[in-house]
Amino acid sequence: IKDQFTELEGSFPENFRKYLQTVRESKFLSSSDKLSLSRVLYERVLDHEGDNFGVWQEYLTFLRHEMKVSSVILGVNYRLTRAHPLNPLAWTSLFESLELFRKPSTDILEEMNRACKRIPFAPSRETFLLVRLAKLNYIRRSNSTSKLLEFQNALQEEEMSFGPDP
Repeated sequence: IKDQFTELEGSFPENFRKYLQTVRESKFLSSSDKLSLSRVLYERVLDHEGDNFGVWQEYLTFLRHEMKVSSVILGVNYRLTRAHPLNPLAWTSLFESLELFRKPSTDILEEMNRACKRIPFAPSRETFLLVRLAKLNYIRRSNSTSKLLEFQNALQEEEMSFGPDP
């Protein structure tokens, strides 16, 4: 595999997918080695292109489908929210992972509240609403009528302070 890597021209970030494909198609690596090397490649490309949200999403998809280790996936999700704190998709990805790994409802709601505190500083109102909608859907799925009513009341109070939609 080392010979195959040396054949690739250009710098690492540009050839990231070629490196990844070489690792995945290698007949000389065990499946656990392929997973480990793939993780290393994703981490390296994030060192260079941490502002590229698409790479983060691709990495998380890889981890969810191939690795399925909650501590690793949640760790990457938390790093994603730090790298892209105003991106609602970063937060909803974290919410999905917390729910996927059956974290306690209090932990999930705590993260949702943390996101709701940061998102108002986003450049668009749609960003704020996407995070609020994710929280509302989670509460609705959890069948907690009291939490749903509490959340709806909080939304109405916020609507009064922000004013109606333009």
